[in-house]
Amino acid sequence: MSALSDELANDPLGRLYSGMTDAEAAISLNFTDRPGPVPAKDVRRYLLLAGKWPGIVDAASTSTTEAVRLAAVNIIDTLANFEDFDLQDATVLAAVTAGLDGLIAVSLMDAAEKTVILAMENNRQSRAQEIGAGRLYWHDVQKARA
Repeated sequence: MSALSDELANDPLGRLYSGMTDAEAAISLNFTDRPGPVPAKDVRRYLLLAGKWPGIVDAASTSTTEAVRLAAVNIIDTLANFEDFDLQDATVLAAVTAGLDGLIAVSLMDAAEKTVILAMENNRQSRAQEIGAGRLYWHDVQKARA
């Protein structure tokens, strides 16, 4: 059974596909309402627009306090070496949270900014993307139901 057929038959998230037309099910499956990976570039962009990135970069190279320098270098290296962060993965979430907490501890950002960054995972992908089906059309749903 394909991932789409399985999704429609079992409805694991309770989206009520059985009461939907093929077109309605396709719309539901394509709607971007699922958590997904957060691109590192989005985190950098947020930190830049929030006015935090210049201070982090400066602290990495000029801070005389080791804790400040290490927190800054850690986040710069992390954002440079990863394309995205799957915050649904407990290990990734713990590492990202620790890095952000390190910045908070040395006053390079605050808890509200951490909350914004962690919330970036929301509404990143559709259910269709999540199950590996890509963009779907009514005829895809019709075929999967047959």
